[in-house]
Amino acid sequence: MNVNKSEEQFHAINHAEQTLHRMENYLKEKQLCDVLLIAGHLRIPAHRLVLSAVSDYFAAMFTNDVLEAKQEEVRMEGVDPNALNSLVQYAY
Repeated sequence: MNVNKSEEQFHAINHAEQTLHRMENYLKEKQLCDVLLIAGHLRIPAHRLVLSAVSDYFAAMFTNDVLEAKQEEVRMEGVDPNALNSLVQYAY
């Protein structure tokens, strides 16, 4: 007996771009942020998923059994605050 499975496929030309744009808007509105990065005088809200997707460093930090994986605030010792802020902005 041969059973044909019908699979639905969705396609959007700008799906990735639209998704990143929406995530950037969530960041600007400080919505759904689940981590606060602290470097020097700066407190930078962000989304763990976005940071982990663009950085192996953050992926390791947030997906392994380390203290930072569970903290809402992560102090980034020895990191230039402006460089960290630029990195977060780049991620979005």
